[in-house]
Amino acid sequence: FYLSLATFIPIIFYPFTAFWTYAQIDKRAKLVSVAGSTAAITSLIIKAVLVYIHAPLIAFAFMAGFDLIIGSLLVAIVFLSTKYWRSLLTTPYDYKFKEVFSYIYSLKYSVIFSISFQMLLRIDQLLLPKLTSAYALGIYSAAVKISEVPNVLVGVMYVTLLSRVAPIIASDKHEDKKRVKQLFWLYFLLGLLVALFIIVFAKYAIAIIYGQQYLESIPVLQVYAICIPFMF
Repeated sequence: FYLSLATFIPIIFYPFTAFWTYAQIDKRAKLVSVAGSTAAITSLIIKAVLVYIHAPLIAFAFMAGFDLIIGSLLVAIVFLSTKYWRSLLTTPYDYKFKEVFSYIYSLKYSVIFSISFQMLLRIDQLLLPKLTSAYALGIYSAAVKISEVPNVLVGVMYVTLLSRVAPIIASDKHEDKKRVKQLFWLYFLLGLLVALFIIVFAKYAIAIIYGQQYLESIPVLQVYAICIPFMF
């Protein structure tokens, strides 16, 4: 119960992600990049300290929930440091639930896609204990966690490039097709390099991070690495 509570407490702060989205749309690439990098480094340091002091599992569950919103909180602090944004948020707003519902309904396909995609990312780890054993889940999860590391790089590139490309797409339809093509090959080649690196050094990564008892994760990690170029 307490682990679930620690994970869901950060949801209270989730509305602050609206500032993150606005900063992307408003071409604040530097702000988003600095906030994202600061959030990642801060989270890494906190987790390292938790490991060093042998913190209880609930502390890691709490940090897992905050991982997704630390950057948004930093961006929100920057915006709320100005009088304009503070007054804007404190001004009463006449919510029309019918309009809000209509807007959410117009996004139904995006919502369905997001839910389906998140389920797809986790369904294998949910079913694996039922089909095999907890031991197999541990071996599988060790490989999956390492293979997910490149997603951090994808996120940083996406956030940075979105603010740069968005104004071009809005102003020049010919130039936007050229940029999309460049981005496609950039992502693919970068993913290919990451995949080759993981395939070659999978043995050392597993041994250093998890230890000799997880060497069975090596083939799983190498297979996952093949898919990385298509994830970028």
